[in-house]
Order: sequence, then structure tokens, then C-alpha cells
Amino acid sequence: MGDKNAMVTARCDAPDAPYVIVDVIVDAGVNDDVTQRRADITEFIKTFTPKVKKETGCTT
Repeated sequence: MGDKNAMVTARCDAPDAPYVIVDVIVDAGVNDDVTQRRADITEFIKTFTPKVKKETGCTT
């Protein structure tokens, strides 16, 4: 987790994907408040990662 990015590696038991990697990078100009931007990135990654896992076919 950085001021403008976050990366998550999550286990996945899909046949072709033992892991999924979600890498999010935002333009620092989106929000000048670094604390709020980091909170927004954290919330997004927590919401988005399970959706990626589901789309990939992960069951864990």
C-alpha cells in the first residue's frame, strides 16, 4: 500500500490460477488528501479483490 497504489495477492484454487494479483494505481491528483486517498484505495481493493476472485473462478 502506497500513497497512490495497492497490490494484493490472493490464493485461488482455479485450475489455471493458483493466485490472483490485483494491482491498483490511481493518479495522485484524484484527491490531494493523502490520508483520504489511501483510505479510498483500501476500501476499493477490499471490495474489488473478491469480485476478481469470483470472476476468475476461485472458490477459496
